[in-house]
Amino acid sequence: MSIFSKGEKYAIPAPGTAYVTASPALQFRLTATNGLMNVTYYNQGKEVYYPAAQAGNNMVIKMQDSADGVTWADVASSTKTVVPMGEQACGNLNVRQYIRVLAYGNTEGVVKVFADETLDVVIM
Repeated sequence: MSIFSKGEKYAIPAPGTAYVTASPALQFRLTATNGLMNVTYYNQGKEVYYPAAQAGNNMVIKMQDSADGVTWADVASSTKTVVPMGEQACGNLNVRQYIRVLAYGNTEGVVKVFADETLDVVIM
């Protein structure tokens, strides 16, 4: 990443037992037509289920990208399983202009994104 990288954190719900593509938890648009991103996923399971995370609250999370915001494909190396209070990093992801994050696992988490392009959050 360059000195012009921008880092942002976004809360993400991860409900249910499967991805819900009709309503992604987060959706972004890059100002450029493509870009390079570094992403870290955090599962906040312990806080959600205090004092101890419940078994089975792993967060399964992935990113998808699109050139037009209509036809989506999984971003290579972006699918991860994150245990409660755990984190997983994805480095040097090549993405197209539109990006969305999908997650499930009956928990909540945080997505930390670093990109050289400014990210604009699209209405979910």
